Order: sequence, then structure tokens, then C-alpha cells
Amino acid sequence: MTLRLFVFLSLAIGAADAQSPGVLPVDEATRDSGLVAFRRDILAALARDDTAAVLASFSPRVTLDLGGGEGIAVLRERLRERDVWRELVEVLSNGGRFEVDSTFYAPWWFHVDLDDPFDQWVVIGEGVRMREAPRGSAAVVATLPRMVVSDDSAVTADPDWVPIRLPDGRRGFVAARFVRRTVGYRVGIRREGGRWRIVAFLAGD
Repeated sequence: MTLRLFVFLSLAIGAADAQSPGVLPVDEATRDSGLVAFRRDILAALARDDTAAVLASFSPRVTLDLGGGEGIAVLRERLRERDVWRELVEVLSNGGRFEVDSTFYAPWWFHVDLDDPFDQWVVIGEGVRMREAPRGSAAVVATLPRMVVSDDSAVTADPDWVPIRLPDGRRGFVAARFVRRTVGYRVGIRREGGRWRIVAFLAGD
């Protein structure tokens, strides 16, 4: 690693807490212009609510859950839920990496290595404010880089806020739009019959 790259990575990681691992977005799709075009086209179809074009981007036997759910018919029903539609847009819009079997998995935070994916969150924004209470007017406890934080035992009835704990023990709340779990929705994209297709769209561990 060159000195320049080391300095760049050190600055990018930041230091809300020096003991916390830094998390950097990555998008390996740029290795393949065909994959970039495929992703661009499906995002355009999602933006114009073109269900037929979206479904055509999936493998006929797409995996939809870890319990054996698969196929276009099941997917069509699930996409009737706008929340699922939005999840697909988000994961396709946030980078990703190739696995050893040449399947591209998105989003980038799916690849963050966690000790406990059900008890930890990935902060996906930069300069995210952690507040002492679950409201925008509360005092700022810390400003966070992209990093891994723990779920806290605090309870909030507001789904727009997530209680977290930093590695140094500080507790607070962050806006839910800035944190994600690695066991959330992701897509797997692989070549089938000479073309890119989504072969997996699921959540869970």
C-alpha cells in the first residue's frame, strides 16, 4: 500500500471513536460495462414503474428467501408492496462486490464483516449526528463516520430513530435512514445464458 493511499484511507475512516472499524463504500460493478448498463436499465425501469421490464431483469428461478421461495410469480406478488419496490431501488443504487463465484452482490454494506449482524448496524452516511434523544432538536452526542455500531437496549416508539451504542460506551440515537443491517435486503446478479440477471433478492441470514 502506498503512503498516499494509506493516508487517504485513514482520513476516510475518520474517528468518532478510534477503536471502531472504518467502513468504506465500494462498487466493483464498474469492472464490467455490461453490468453497469444492466443496473442502469433496471433502475430506469423502476423509476418509471415498468413492472414488466423489472421482472424481465430477474432469473426465472430467482431466489427470494432462505426458506425456498423462488420464481417470477412469487416476485410479482411481492413487488405489489411499495416497501419491497423501494428496497430493490436502494440496494441496486448502492454499489456492491463480486463473490468468488462471480456473482455480484449489492449493496456495499452487505459485505461489511460484523461480529453479530443482528446486534450491530452499519452507519452508511458520513458525518451522521448521534443525538442524546430520538428527535432532531436533541443535543448532538457525536458525529459519526461510516462505521459499525451496536444496537442499544433503549426503546423508542419512533421508527425514524435507532438507539445505538458506540465502542467506547456512549449511547444515543441516529436517524434510521443512516443505518443498515447486513442481513437486510440484497440482490445477487450473475450472468445466465450470456446476459446479466438478478438471481437472488432476499433478506435474512
